[in-house]
Amino acid sequence: MLSVFFDDSGTHAESQVAVAACFISDKPRWADFDEKWRVLLEDEQFTCFHMSDFLAREGEFKNWNDEKRERVFNRVLGIVDKCAWQGYATAVIKNDYDRAITGKLREKIGDRHYTFAVQGCIFYLQQFMHQKEADGIQYVFDRMTKGHGEIGDLFSDLVHDPAGDYFGIHEGGWSFQSKKRFLPLQSADILACEAYRYMRDHVIGKDRTKEPLFQSSVKVPILRPQFFDYDSLVEFASVVTPQYERVNWDAPRGAFFLPD
Repeated sequence: MLSVFFDDSGTHAESQVAVAACFISDKPRWADFDEKWRVLLEDEQFTCFHMSDFLAREGEFKNWNDEKRERVFNRVLGIVDKCAWQGYATAVIKNDYDRAITGKLREKIGDRHYTFAVQGCIFYLQQFMHQKEADGIQYVFDRMTKGHGEIGDLFSDLVHDPAGDYFGIHEGGWSFQSKKRFLPLQSADILACEAYRYMRDHVIGKDRTKEPLFQSSVKVPILRPQFFDYDSLVEFASVVTPQYERVNWDAPRGAFFLPD
């Protein structure tokens, strides 16, 4: 059994882009992560690693000097490198999604941008699961994620559909947890923040001078965020709408999971 930990970024109203990001590994490696991360928290005297606060030097990181920042971040990189197998991220431009995904299709694939982005990650997670010949995936989301009710509805639909088994979704196989209790969520927080910064600065802002701090340093394979703008969303809708129409829209939520 594999476990994947998800977090979001850019879901606040002012953001142009919403991101879902996750790390996947097996349970023994996540247990090792948990042990090493607790030592890090105890050694460095902080309670939860929030990447946005770390970058802004706010919250628990407000009075950290450069030496401590570098030391802690290097330890973070080391733990993720050792314990995570793969990272994934999906980003979507919100206004483009609102224009391109409407009506019945919007009801099926998600009113919230983050729900759509999560599905994009799951599509690749199943490939990894089959590559590892695993028997399923335990999906863990940050409980503070906005719209987690819609994600719960998505999984509830899929668990009763043959597609759910193919994507490693099983009864009781998803939950919404606290970052302070489920420590691997803190690694997903870092990846989500960095994927958001990459999309904001490199893709939308076209600023190639800003290097993603985390992705350029960590050795864990991380797929460059798959990115949905208006054109790609229109193309996506043109493919999946006929699939739903063929079954009179009587199919589970999640167009990423429809059979061809």
